[in-house]
Amino acid sequence: MAGGGRAEAGAPELDRFVDGIRAVHGSEHRHVTVIGHSYGSTVVGEAAKRPGGLAADDLVVVGSSGMRVDNIDQLQIERRHVWAAASGPWSAPQGEVSVGFPRGRFPRPGESRRR
Repeated sequence: MAGGGRAEAGAPELDRFVDGIRAVHGSEHRHVTVIGHSYGSTVVGEAAKRPGGLAADDLVVVGSSGMRVDNIDQLQIERRHVWAAASGPWSAPQGEVSVGFPRGRFPRPGESRRR
């Protein structure tokens, strides 16, 4: 997985940003989706695994360089709200991380996404 120094540093900033979006909307609930592309998905992973997680309704990662978790359950969000795109079409959760990801694990670099 990608090195995480900058992602670790960026995670609290992303968390504060999402909290700020929630604060601006006040009691009126808005659906907030956090999308991370490439190394941004590593920042999302670092932020989502922190105590309390992100105040997001859904997480989407695309072209992920790794979220720095071994299992989706390490993220502080229900697994049905985590979406990942592989090299093919979009995948939707099917009781695991998403179609094509084995046993709720994110694929490691070089690991086949298909079984």
